[in-house]
This record gives sequence, structure tokens and C-alpha cells, in this order.
Amino acid sequence: MDDPAIMIGLAFVLGYLVRQIGLPPLIGFLAAGFILRGIWGVTYTDNIGHVADLGVTLMLFTIGLKLKPKDLGEAPVWLGASVHMLLVIGCFLPILMLGGLAGIPLLKDLTVGTGAIVAFALAFSSTVFAVVMFQAKGETNAAFAKVSIGILIMQDIFAVIFLTASKGQIPSLWAIPVLATLIVLRKPLGRLLERSGHGELLILSGLLLPLAAYEVFELVNLKGDLGALLLGVLLAGSKKADELSKQLFSFKEFLLVTFFLSIGLRGDPTAEMILVACGLVLLLPLKFVLFYGILTRLNLSARPAAFTTLSLSNYSEFGLIVGVLAVNKGWLPEDWLLVFALALAISYLIASPATMGAEKLFERFARQFHRFERDSSRPPPVHLGEKRILIVGLGRMGYLTVKQIQQVRPHCVAAMDFDKEMVERRRREGIMCIHGDGTDLEFWQRVDLTEIEAVLITVPNHLADVDTVKALRESGYNGFVGVSIAHDDEREDLISAGADATYGVYGGAAEAFSLLVVSRLHDAQAFDSGSHEVITRRMTNTNITNDD
Repeated sequence: MDDPAIMIGLAFVLGYLVRQIGLPPLIGFLAAGFILRGIWGVTYTDNIGHVADLGVTLMLFTIGLKLKPKDLGEAPVWLGASVHMLLVIGCFLPILMLGGLAGIPLLKDLTVGTGAIVAFALAFSSTVFAVVMFQAKGETNAAFAKVSIGILIMQDIFAVIFLTASKGQIPSLWAIPVLATLIVLRKPLGRLLERSGHGELLILSGLLLPLAAYEVFELVNLKGDLGALLLGVLLAGSKKADELSKQLFSFKEFLLVTFFLSIGLRGDPTAEMILVACGLVLLLPLKFVLFYGILTRLNLSARPAAFTTLSLSNYSEFGLIVGVLAVNKGWLPEDWLLVFALALAISYLIASPATMGAEKLFERFARQFHRFERDSSRPPPVHLGEKRILIVGLGRMGYLTVKQIQQVRPHCVAAMDFDKEMVERRRREGIMCIHGDGTDLEFWQRVDLTEIEAVLITVPNHLADVDTVKALRESGYNGFVGVSIAHDDEREDLISAGADATYGVYGGAAEAFSLLVVSRLHDAQAFDSGSHEVITRRMTNTNITNDD
């Protein structure tokens, strides 16, 4: 029953079924792993582990391609990660010791030293989980997502220090020359990517480079994944960084399916292991409270602090790494390895719907969240002056629409995006831009939309588009809302959410919307679905690709 076709087939079936009830497919992949182990006896093997590790390595490399080193210098990132790590260990360790005194299986055999190792492992949050969730919701470039990823990277640095110390190995003397060489090779490697074109060679280079960095770092007693991450950071400014990240996306996603499957293949859980794992999961609310308290004290406003906290309130695959190392060293019995795997899987099951429904959770408990928010962290009102058109999303589609409207009515259009660097770049080009998250109801309540007659949403993520339309309408906006779509089956959800019209990105959406809103400003024709369809048909010769 270790046929790859059967394993992939079961993962697909369960992932598909889970998706139909509104949960991310990774829940189905986790379930597939436990079913393969429990019913058909499929076991974890080194080959499965290698494939899963490759997925994590590629994920860290692609994170690095989008990371700016200055992001790690922000207080909520480096200070938040450090303080949270210390507080979790300080709070979890006494609880574990008390559990041991109460005679709970596995816990009763812990010493203060081994209990500290368990608490340390539980302090980490899952990088894989957070990135998969951000990508599923189209939030990878959101400000809170960057804070989350920054904290996770700081945790990776703590992991490197721990692994180095626990192995009794200090980094080789060659570690410094290796790091220096990476920096020196930054531009040559960037040129190599540029000359690799747009096809197979670019993909191969995207697979080869992080693997090479991984192996080199392992040779000098540094964590291999750190090498892949640092190489990605060094290449982040190259011309091919965005394209390479997109090319690797499908490979990385497929390999990460193996990672989720591998969690369930770790062993056969006993009742005692399940009991302890469930007990560890009950500690997650404490982890949540600590994260939220720290981030709000570091001047994050309620919403980004809550969303960051939700994405980090889970257990990490690093717990498995700690488990393997501790078992190999004789610090913990082998049963702990499966306890970590079970706790990780259960934390995913709980955190997935909470993260996917973060907006609704925040709205429901907004009063409680705001109670801990500092007054100085609350953003000020946003005024758009006499602008009459607002473009949401400043990728290729949104940017093209803004430029076309500016040619006819240069002082009538404004734009917004949740990527601060994108906003600053477009401002330097003379476009009026504001920074904000379109899915955030509180953001729209702060924006003066009294003069805005039309809004076009060009964010290349369907769930984010639906949430943006709903937030706009709930804020009281009654003007025209158009949305660009990549697939026809997305239209019904958007119209139900309150959109007036949709525009296919492959049918000249930018031109259609530009012509429609400009004609409205000239009072030549009204905003209605019939006119937008006529204009869209007139523009079908233009092929606008969805490169946001």
C-alpha cells in the first residue's frame, strides 16, 4: 500500500472533501497520513522524509526571495519573538512539572531539564502552516503577514542556535568564509538567473541553488534550511526574484503535501500519547494570549496583532526535529516523537478554521481585542480629497487601470494596496496611494468615501476579493463596485457579496473599467451591467495577464 499513486490519490480525495466544507486541504492531507498508517500500515521512511524536507527547503527559499532584511529589524519581530520564546518556556515548564506531579503519563518522567526542552519545542510556531494559510487567502504581502514571517524567521535562528549547541558542535571555521562567499556571489547568481530565461533552466536553477546552499551549510555545521533562506534573501533584489518564486510555487506546494502526509506516518498512537497531546493543545490559548499581549505592547493595533497571533497560535514542525534530537540523545523516550506529531496535527486542525475565519472572529470579539490596544497604535482617519475613483490593488492590473484613467482624468483617481513598498513606489510615480487592507472593515470605516463614485478591486485572490466587497458594503459604501476576475465561476460569489460587475482579466478588464468610469464622469452613460458587458466585448483583443 506504499504505491505513490494510491497515497497521492487518497490525499487528493480527502483534501478535496475538506475543501468543500470551507477548510484548507492540508487538513485532508494530515488525515490521509493517519489513515495510511492506521489502516494500511504505511510507515514513515527516509525517502518520504527527504521529499518532505525538500518542500520545506524550497518554501524557506521562496520566503527569502520576498523578504527584506529590514523587516527583521522591527520591534514586533525581533523583540516580540524573543520575549514570547522566554515567556512560553517560563509558563509551560511549571505546567508540565505540575502535570508530572499529578501522575500524567510521560510527564511524570520529566526532569526540569527535559521539561524545558519540551517547553522550548512547544514555543515554536509552524512556518509551513502560516505560509500556506497566507497564500490561500492572498495575504502574503499584507503587513501582518510580514510580521508573522519575520517572527518565524527569528524562531528559525533560535532553532539553529539550539541545534548547534545540542549537537555539541560549534559552526566550522569555514562558516564565516561561506557566508562571505554567499554575499560576494549575490550579483553573479542574479545574472545567472537572468540568463536562464523563462522556462526549464530557470526552474532548474531555482531547485539547484537552495539545495546547494543547504548542503554547504550542513558541511560547516549550520542548519541547511538557514542556508536556503539566506540565499533567498540575498537574491530578493534581483530582477528574476518574483518570477522565480512564481515558477517554484507549484513544485513547493506539491512537495509540502508530502510533508503533511509524513506527520501522520510517524507511528501508532496509544491512548496515553493522545491524552498528553490533547493536554498540550489545551495550552494553545495561553500561547495566543502571550503573543497578543506582547504585540499590542509593541504598538501593533488590534487587528494586525490579532491576525498575526492567530497565524502563530499552533505548534511547529520544529517540535518533531527537537523530538528526534532528544530521543537520539537519550533525553526523552521515543514516545515523545509521536506526541509532538499528534499535538502538531491537532493544532493544525484547530488553527486552520480559526485562521481562515480570522476576519469573522475579529469582528465577533472586536471589543475584547480593542481593550488591550494602545491608543497610540490606532491608525488615523484617511481622506482622499476630491478623488472620484479608487483602485484597490496596485499590481499589473490595478496599475494599468490607474495609468489609463490618468490619461483622461488625471486628478480623479486614487489607489490603495496592503504592500507598503508598493505604495511608496507608486507615490514616487505621482499616483495618489494609500496603505491599507481591503478586507478590513475597520479600515473602510476610517476612509472618507463620500466623493468616491466607483471602486475597482484588482487583487488576484478570489477569497480576498469577496471579503473586500463585503467590507466595503458593510462600511456603508453605496457606490459602484467592479472586480477583476480570472475565472468565470468567481462571478457569482462576488455579485452575491455586493459587487455590481466583474471583468475578466483576459478580456481587457482594465480598458473596460477605465472606459466605463470615465464615461460615467462625463455623464455619457450609466453604471450598469449591460454597458460593462458591451465595453468588455469591444476590448477582447487586449490580453491582460494576471501578473499581480
